[in-house]
Amino acid sequence: NEDVEQLDSAVGKLGARNRMHAVVLLYYARESMQDEAKSHGKIEDSESGILSSRGVEILSLKAMGLTAFEISKSIGVSLGTIKDHMTNIFRKLKVESASQAIFEAIDSGVIDPQSLVPADFDPAIFSKLSLRQIDVIMAKVENKGNAFNKDIALVLGVSEHTVKHHTAEILSRLGARNKEQILTYYLEARRRAREDAVA
Repeated sequence: NEDVEQLDSAVGKLGARNRMHAVVLLYYARESMQDEAKSHGKIEDSESGILSSRGVEILSLKAMGLTAFEISKSIGVSLGTIKDHMTNIFRKLKVESASQAIFEAIDSGVIDPQSLVPADFDPAIFSKLSLRQIDVIMAKVENKGNAFNKDIALVLGVSEHTVKHHTAEILSRLGARNKEQILTYYLEARRRAREDAVA
């Protein structure tokens, strides 16, 4: 397969440890160029921009794969209160989904992805994924967490059922509970790859 050969070539040229590491390095390089072309600000400290400490706590738990019900039990508030906080988070970050909120909070430094993954988390786990499964994750990341299965299917030229199947496989192979946790794992793997690239 031509894609596999190109990726294997990139692994050698970039000095990457594996295919996933090469994908992350390539994504980081492209993102760095885009950042130079436009200023990328952090979430501002204003009425509509900063998250409260409770908002950060709730979004962090969501990024760790907990459901709204589990978060409510974990911090001792009602499910309605959690839903209200999530609505406020969406409004403040100007997003429409939990995945988007997680992406924006991690990308802008409001939440540290390192604190959201298990202590024994190994980014090499992404090497267990097929290239198509990595494509599914990348489609989600490229849209800042806001790609629905039908959107990903359209971009990749596959059926929505195929995207759902790939997502189920990704969940299984990464040991993740949901799409939000997949995104968190990926963003932490990307952060570590960036550190390796700088070092």
